[in-house]
Amino acid sequence: MSFIQQLATQSQATQQAWVQRQAEAFKAKCMEASRSTTETSCAMTVTAKPGKQMANLLQAELKTVGFSSLNVSQSQKWPDQIHIKASWDAVKAAPAPKHHAPAGGVSETCGICQERALLTALAPCGHTMCRGCLKQHGQQVCPFCRQPVQAATNSLFIG
Repeated sequence: MSFIQQLATQSQATQQAWVQRQAEAFKAKCMEASRSTTETSCAMTVTAKPGKQMANLLQAELKTVGFSSLNVSQSQKWPDQIHIKASWDAVKAAPAPKHHAPAGGVSETCGICQERALLTALAPCGHTMCRGCLKQHGQQVCPFCRQPVQAATNSLFIG
C-alpha cells in the first residue's frame, strides 16, 4: 500500500470514527430529552472540518436511526458548525410480525436424524436441527447441550 493510500485509509477511518462518536452523542442527547414528559425532539451543534462533507456523512448515519424528521445542516455563518435536529413524535410502534409459513432457509444435514432438511436454530445456545426433530424432541432443553430453550426459529437464514 502506498503512503498516499495509507493516508486516505487513515483519513477515512478517522472520519468514520468521528461520525460514530457524534451519532452516539446525539442519540444520548435525544434519549435524555425523551425522559422529559414533553420533549419529542432534540438538537445539537458540533464542529467539524470540512463541515459540508462531515454533515453529509453524519446525515447518512443518523438516517438509519429512524427519526420521523431529521435535519443535519452546515451553518451558513460558521461553516465548521453542523446543526442536527431530529424528532420522533410521529414514530409509531412497529406492527406485530405476521406469521407466515417459512418460505425457505438453510438446508443442511440435521445433527440428530442425519437427514438433509431445512434447519431451525435454538436460542440462546444456537444449536441447529431440522423442524421434524425439533417437534419430536420438544422445546424444553437443547438435545445437544441440555441448556433450557427460550425460543426456536422457523428457519435458519445465513446471508
